[in-house]
Amino acid sequence: IIGLSVETWEDVERFPWPKAADLDYSNLVKINEFLPPGMKVICTFGHIFTAAWQLMGFENFCVALHDDYALVKDIIRRIGEECIAQAETILTFESVGALCFQDDIAYSSGPIISHKMLRELFFPWLVDLAQLSHARNRPLIYHTDGDATPLLPDMVASGIDCFQAIEPKSMDIVAVKQAYGDRLALMGNLDLGYMLTRGTPQEVEENVKFLIKHIAPGGGLL
Repeated sequence: IIGLSVETWEDVERFPWPKAADLDYSNLVKINEFLPPGMKVICTFGHIFTAAWQLMGFENFCVALHDDYALVKDIIRRIGEECIAQAETILTFESVGALCFQDDIAYSSGPIISHKMLRELFFPWLVDLAQLSHARNRPLIYHTDGDATPLLPDMVASGIDCFQAIEPKSMDIVAVKQAYGDRLALMGNLDLGYMLTRGTPQEVEENVKFLIKHIAPGGGLL
């Protein structure tokens, strides 16, 4: 909500927290008339961690992690509960074949905050989303940019089915495939910074062929 921020407990009380029930889901019905028989959509939504620091302002967020951890945890809880409610509603639509939850938790140099804090503040929500998706017989795709290498064990343990984007400048998709290819489908790894925006058709073709050759064997490349 433009012009509003949450930095104190008083702000938490006055803030008009958006509700999943107030969202417009009508496009998930309208899309049916455009889908060929048997085709479904991947519904992308988010964020929890990112929404919290954007709502607080990143500097305030970081200071609060040190000075008032309970405040950060409460803000994330409020956002997380609505994300779960949003996912529950999305999964009632027959047009939806999978969920893609987006929430960046890493820089190109590594996790944005400590691994310990992410385990407390973020990953329990990812577990809940995965369990909810699976209970509705849909897979869960999880997106984060940056170098998520040290976080991969927690991502796998959370129950996600697919990892996107495996940012080329930050991660080695071949190494990820070798370590986790039996537990994770992989999506992406075509660089937007250069390859798909300024690369030549030949460069894009060669990049795609590389991924097919090294990542596709055994399945799990989307």
